[in-house]
Amino acid sequence: MLVDISNIIKTKGSKDFSFNEPLMDIEDSVKLEFREDPVVTGTVTADEHEALVKGHLSGVIKEKCSRCLDDIEYPLEVDFEGTFAEKENLEEDIYGYTSSVIIIDRMVLDAISLELPGQYLCREDCKGLCPKCGVNRNREKCNCDTLPDENNPFAKLKDLF
Repeated sequence: MLVDISNIIKTKGSKDFSFNEPLMDIEDSVKLEFREDPVVTGTVTADEHEALVKGHLSGVIKEKCSRCLDDIEYPLEVDFEGTFAEKENLEEDIYGYTSSVIIIDRMVLDAISLELPGQYLCREDCKGLCPKCGVNRNREKCNCDTLPDENNPFAKLKDLF
C-alpha cells in the first residue's frame, strides 16, 4: 500500500488514505490469509523530515482452531500508528521511505502481529481432538479409554492437584 506524500512534505500538511487491497508479503513478518481484502484507512501528516501515519485495519482472517483444527474466521480490528523518515531505525519504530512515497504494509503487519491471540479457538469450550483416535470431540463422542495411562511418567502429578 503506497501513499504518495510528495505534496504534503513541502506544505507540512496531511492527507487521508483508504485501501481495499491485499497486504504485501514481507519477509520476517506475520503471514495471514484474509477472507477478502482488508479495509485500511488513515491519515498521514508530514513535514520535511518525517511523516506520522495513523490508521485502522478491518478484515477477517482464515485460521484453524488450535484444538480441533476446524476452519474458523477471526475478525480483526486493528489501530496502528507509526513514524516514517528517510533513515529507517526499526529499533526506535521508525520506518524508512524514499522518493516521497511511503509503504505502510510493514507497519500495518507489525501492528496486527501485536493484536493476534496466542491461539485461535472455534469457541471458548472447544473440546478438541481425541488424543487416541483423533475424532473431533465437538461433533462426535468416542469410546476411547479416558483413564490416565499408568505408564505415563506424569501420571503421578495428578495426585498433587
